[in-house]
Amino acid sequence: MYDNNNQNDHDVEPQAEADASLAKKPNASPEEETAHDGDFEIAPPEQNGRMEKGAVSPEDSSEGTRLPIARLPAEDHPLNKILKNLDKKLPKKQGKVLKDEDVAEVIRDFFYGAKEYQFRTPDGRFIPLCGGDVRVRVMLDLVERGYTDDELKAAVTDAIIQIQNQHSMDSVLSAAGFSCGLHQSPSGDRVLIPSEASAPDASPGNYGNLHAFIVRLLGDEQATHLYGVLSVFARHMRSIRADQNMVWARQPLPAVAFAGPKGCGKTLLLALVARMFGQRTANPYRYFKGETRFNSELISAEVLVIDDEMAAKDHKTRDSIAQSIKQWMFSNEVRVEKKYCNPVMMPVHSLLMFALNDGNLLCLPTLDESMGDKISLLKVQKVDGTFPVDPEAKDEMIDLLFSEVPHLLHYLLEEHQIKESERNHRTRIAAYQHPELLEALNDLSPETELMEILCEVLKDRYMMKLPDTTTERILLWKGKSFKLHQLLEASSKVPALRLRQLLTASGDLGTRLWHLHSQYPEIVRRGAKSKGVRTYELHLNEHDILRFMPELEEEMRKFREGPDGDEEGAAA
Repeated sequence: MYDNNNQNDHDVEPQAEADASLAKKPNASPEEETAHDGDFEIAPPEQNGRMEKGAVSPEDSSEGTRLPIARLPAEDHPLNKILKNLDKKLPKKQGKVLKDEDVAEVIRDFFYGAKEYQFRTPDGRFIPLCGGDVRVRVMLDLVERGYTDDELKAAVTDAIIQIQNQHSMDSVLSAAGFSCGLHQSPSGDRVLIPSEASAPDASPGNYGNLHAFIVRLLGDEQATHLYGVLSVFARHMRSIRADQNMVWARQPLPAVAFAGPKGCGKTLLLALVARMFGQRTANPYRYFKGETRFNSELISAEVLVIDDEMAAKDHKTRDSIAQSIKQWMFSNEVRVEKKYCNPVMMPVHSLLMFALNDGNLLCLPTLDESMGDKISLLKVQKVDGTFPVDPEAKDEMIDLLFSEVPHLLHYLLEEHQIKESERNHRTRIAAYQHPELLEALNDLSPETELMEILCEVLKDRYMMKLPDTTTERILLWKGKSFKLHQLLEASSKVPALRLRQLLTASGDLGTRLWHLHSQYPEIVRRGAKSKGVRTYELHLNEHDILRFMPELEEEMRKFREGPDGDEEGAAA
């Protein structure tokens, strides 16, 4: 019995009994009963992240109430064995084992990116390696440096980490103008360049045979222009190879299109130009058309060549090629994408050239205001006696021309001068268009085709308002472009397929009228805007109609003269 007169016993003993009942479990193990207060204690785990109903959390427990505790398992518990095995696997070292002075030399030739390693061999080539191969090569290097067996495991791990930290890369690709090694772009992309072009060394010497061959194909004026383009490109490539800090600044240059008959020597001329800059060539036509987004092989070629085997047949494709040429050849950087690699932004250091047969200029874009300074048109003529008839003599001649390439390159780098009248502030040399080729290309433009359709549709309106003279222009139509589109669609003189090929999108007609206003301001005139939409006026005379549709000359003459040959009667 408790002593009611003893207040302390009355206060303490019930609390002690409660503590004893909480601390001792019915099925307590001997280890739990003999544990002392210094043992590490952990709280029991919650069930599914929630406490059971009626349980008391440690934070909410009242003062003086102790929760049940769980102690570390016994020495022979399976968890202790797992912890001991894990401890054995950890490297037993204090600090870094790989010496700081060895880091740069050990990791110098290893690069990491896209879950693979690249290794630079003693001859300068790059080969891909897996992680195991890298460890073997690093370990052999460390053994030669005197690392012991106890240090190798930790030192190799340190080296792998340093390779991933210091020599990481976003992409591996060859790029024209770049030297082998790791480069970082202004936008932060890290690109490993595994190879570079093997251009011939420029050397003074006689290049008379090569010069005579080029002049025979192009003539003096066009040959001089070609020399100017090659000179600008050669000097630019020499400057960025000498100073790789300048490699991210590109030099825009007009593309060069050679057009001439088969067998005149265009292909050989392109091969000689490619040899001058390292013989790395690529065909960008599929990429320019939008058939593929992968273009890594293009960025690696110093000379891009497009032939007319896959010439475009519609104006939409030609417009797409024009936009691609602008972006690829005149932007500071382009998006370069390689399969299974991250896309990177790179500058283009390439010369774009076309090889076209006579009468097949459809793979060239229209030379409007935005493209007139970006493409040079050179007419190649076929001269008898250019190549020997005997095959062996022809091979000897070709070998002689290739042997003179280093001498012509020396002339272009050191001696050639561009006239002031031929200079351009952006490309350093202005584009040149042969008059015959320019006229032929303009005849193939969508604007010219649209003018032919307009003349055909508006001819009857013109005859109903027949002016006094053939040179007097009269207003035949005025309105918005979509109204003109409706007029053309309703006309029986315009085949629907022809109109769809010419105007593939709803806004194409407005764009074509804008270009026509620039080319023929007296015929296509811009009017005021009506509710925010531009209006146009079409003014034609007889001379304009016959200019675009000469086959109507006889019909126009008969109509003006009248049925009896009396011009006044026709007017009445």
